[in-house]
Amino acid sequence: MIKKNSHRAGKWRSTLVGALLGVLVVQVFLVRWLAQSQVDSAQERNVAEAAARVAEARCLETASPRTRDACRVVTAR
Repeated sequence: MIKKNSHRAGKWRSTLVGALLGVLVVQVFLVRWLAQSQVDSAQERNVAEAAARVAEARCLETASPRTRDACRVVTAR
């Protein structure tokens, strides 16, 4: 009788350990996905900021002060 209960306890523990390992694996993949998403977002933001800087530099190279002021208003948004 005692052996049956100890066998049940062992089965219960192994099920719990298996479930915890499964949750750990899922968590690792979610963290990996989140980190990659953050890196991708940062790269896209850097590209967009670089394009904005180039556009602003081109705009400020124009000869007319009126067009430079118009560029500053547009890029300030």
